[in-house]
Amino acid sequence: MIASIFFFVVMCFGLGFGLVKVLKLDFRNSFEMFFMSIGFGLGIFPILATFLNLIHIPLHWLTFLVLAVLGPLGYLYKREFKLPKFEIKLTKDNFYFFIIVLIAAVLFVVYLKGAFAYPYFEDDDPWGHAIGTTYIAEHKTYSRYVGEEITSENFFRTYMEPYPPAYDALMGVLLQTNDSVMWTLKFFNVLIIALGLVFFYFFAVRFSQNSKKALTATFIIAVLPCFMSHFIWAQTLALVLFFPAFYCFERLRENRKWAVLGMIIIASIFVSQPSSAVFFASMFGLYWVSKLIVSYFNKEKVFARENNFLIISLIAGIGLSMVYWIPTLIKYGLEFTMRGVGIVMGLFGADNVDTSAGIVYNVKDYMVAPLASKMDQPIGVGIVVFFLVLFGIFLLVLNYKKIKVNYYFLTILIWLAFTLIGTEGNALPFKLFPHRFWAFFAIPIAFLTAEALVGLSKLLKKPAIKYPILLVIFVGILWTSGYPKYVVETSMWPPGATWSSGEELKGYISLANQLPKNTPIFNVCSHEGKLLAFEMYTPPYDPDLFWFKLQIENKTLDNIYSVAKEGKFDYIVIDGYCTRRMSVNQTNQLLQEAFNSTKFEPVSSTQAFWLFKVS
Repeated sequence: MIASIFFFVVMCFGLGFGLVKVLKLDFRNSFEMFFMSIGFGLGIFPILATFLNLIHIPLHWLTFLVLAVLGPLGYLYKREFKLPKFEIKLTKDNFYFFIIVLIAAVLFVVYLKGAFAYPYFEDDDPWGHAIGTTYIAEHKTYSRYVGEEITSENFFRTYMEPYPPAYDALMGVLLQTNDSVMWTLKFFNVLIIALGLVFFYFFAVRFSQNSKKALTATFIIAVLPCFMSHFIWAQTLALVLFFPAFYCFERLRENRKWAVLGMIIIASIFVSQPSSAVFFASMFGLYWVSKLIVSYFNKEKVFARENNFLIISLIAGIGLSMVYWIPTLIKYGLEFTMRGVGIVMGLFGADNVDTSAGIVYNVKDYMVAPLASKMDQPIGVGIVVFFLVLFGIFLLVLNYKKIKVNYYFLTILIWLAFTLIGTEGNALPFKLFPHRFWAFFAIPIAFLTAEALVGLSKLLKKPAIKYPILLVIFVGILWTSGYPKYVVETSMWPPGATWSSGEELKGYISLANQLPKNTPIFNVCSHEGKLLAFEMYTPPYDPDLFWFKLQIENKTLDNIYSVAKEGKFDYIVIDGYCTRRMSVNQTNQLLQEAFNSTKFEPVSSTQAFWLFKVS
């Protein structure tokens, strides 16, 4: 496990640092250089993996390690292998950074506690990612249907091609350095979120031009219930990449070469998750428009070179992502690509086909952070934060001239309006993943809360009054936002809709205590994730097995035995999910035949799980 962590840090840092040195970009201090290089490397990985896969270079961990060390080695060679000085000075910026690291560490511990609070994956998405991750770790590619014609008879949706494969590709490469897909997904998903706080801080420093506001905003976004859960899905990677991307464009005024790095990260977002890509393009466009408006009010050239570079970079980043999308469209065609991505009729209309369940949120939903919320996307900001946001808006309106001359203020207000409207999509004739907007809504909320707190601190002149009031507010934020978040994130989350009962889950969990790792097993009705997650082996995304399971009601015990022998499976599993594939009577009959057959030997069972050894 330590080797996996070391590899992740070296790979991300090396990829990011190498490109930074090629572009001759600089930083304020060593801390910013180190952590943002990790962020840039994380942002380079998706599009790099896409390019390597396109030219048929295996997605092997050694490939990425070699590419990662080239940059640092080249840098050291030029310096005659003299290491640069790493000095730690007690400055305000460094002190703030240590606080940020502490905040990120607390979030990491809380999320890790929640992720490992139960010995299984939560909900449904993580099981699918476990299959995709194992497939990539095993085959060193995310490509499917190699040399096959793709038809309605053999196509099924996964979190790999034609779906943007970056998240599973990253986890698949990491899985090659250890032997547990569950640990890999849970640990690195949480680590990426925690690192995201550090990336957010450095972006916020540049964006707000105020390290105190950046520190406050980072604390707020860390405790906001609606900002990212430890749920395992591709949005984790895609959303975290927002911050290195915007960081690059905040530094564009210093050096236009930052646009190159920003463009690459944009491309990576567009091959990570479709909905996040749309959100990024929208928020980036509003960021650009804010700059144009402020340029106009400042009587500057509206379409100045810096502003033009922004929109060109967005277009170039989307264009670079076509290295994935064009070959995918050619291979799968429009229909199968849309099905694979998850774009279906009614997704953007009034029909309820997304995970928001048609909910129209009211004021209470925003104000009060519940102690029980959705796993993938909790809601609410907390009462204290809610009123601080209102106060922050009041301060900006009161000093409206600031909005006209500083795009930072205008941007956070426009982002707030956009994401707020987005969360209320179910009340509108047109919607765009209303439930998913909450995590993006947290970004302007954090900045506005920081404005309120810093503004209030300036208004309260006397320390005897100021600090007690700020302390009460701080405790109030922790109580009304941080505590609900802690409760939700450390709760026992259910395993998803593909489980018939706790007895079935209990049976799969028990496999680790009965059989050696990677024992080949064929579960005749359920998806492969149920076995792979518990360190058993079954071929991930095998199309023949997939369709066999779908047609299990028409199969006999002899058919199952033939598949088991041909696939060299040592065991088979019949579970409670079979009652969803076929009738209860058929399931009971299949079980009775298996118990009476000489081809199978009963090994263990629960009330919804039966393990048989293949004779």
